[in-house]
Amino acid sequence: MPAENITFPVAFVAGVASFLSPCVLSLVPTYLTYLAGRSLEEAEQSAESTWLRRNVLSNSLAFVAGFSVVFVAFGAAASALGQLLIAYQTPIRQVSGVVVVVLGLNMMGVINIAVLYGEKKVEYHSRRPGLLNSALVGMAFSAGWTPCIGP
Repeated sequence: MPAENITFPVAFVAGVASFLSPCVLSLVPTYLTYLAGRSLEEAEQSAESTWLRRNVLSNSLAFVAGFSVVFVAFGAAASALGQLLIAYQTPIRQVSGVVVVVLGLNMMGVINIAVLYGEKKVEYHSRRPGLLNSALVGMAFSAGWTPCIGP
């Protein structure tokens, strides 16, 4: 579908479909609990419900801002990289074909590329979310779940 044919309703429906996907919808309770800085039970028993709502709203906006920064950066980088590399399409396709074959051989166990079996984790411990923490978590979510939330 050409970009000029995409209307607001079509984009809205695609966004709703992405939100309702199992990858995203299942994260909503965890996301809201994180932004509130309390468990659901603690939030329901809290006498500070107005403060809590304001806090959740401000942290949500920071989360969305962080999320948006990464998506805008990914879009701009992909566009710039695409423009830059369009002149080298043929060699890039050839190198990409070799990479796919090598990764396929690795998956089949014919060769072993040890670095592909490594894992890096970042342990994050924050009792109460702040605006900066919420923005950083939004950035991490968008980087980690980009393949899952696109239509």
